[in-house]
Amino acid sequence: MKRTLSIFLACIILLGISTGGVAVATEEIELVEVGFEPFGSDFLSSYSGSISRVSSGNLRINFNVRATAIFSNVGALTIAIQERNGNSWRTVTTFFSSTTSGMMGSNTISHSGSVNYTGTAGVVYRASITVFAGGTSGDQRNFVTNSVTA
Repeated sequence: MKRTLSIFLACIILLGISTGGVAVATEEIELVEVGFEPFGSDFLSSYSGSISRVSSGNLRINFNVRATAIFSNVGALTIAIQERNGNSWRTVTTFFSSTTSGMMGSNTISHSGSVNYTGTAGVVYRASITVFAGGTSGDQRNFVTNSVTA
């Protein structure tokens, strides 16, 4: 057992010497960014969202937010609907939790919800969602969903 551990540690040291300390540190930072840590922050545990076509021109944007503990506010702060404009995207409307019911949960550890949007049939849309967990302080993250043709 000691011999196996010694060989393993020697391999790790040689790997560190051959790749350089900076490369090893960079790899560790990348792992944190893609979510290999148990929690992405002190407030947000996980979050996801998607956009789907309900019928011609009608879209539904779903989201799910899970916090690391019970907080006074957990959910989506904003949902910006974007349409493809050539090779870029432009925001056509934004839903705010302050004016759209069902986007933010209170005194909870998780919250799921959805909003509906009536677009133009044949146009490609996606959603940019900003999620939040916390109270007087907290953490917010933004991500972009898949795209779909209305």
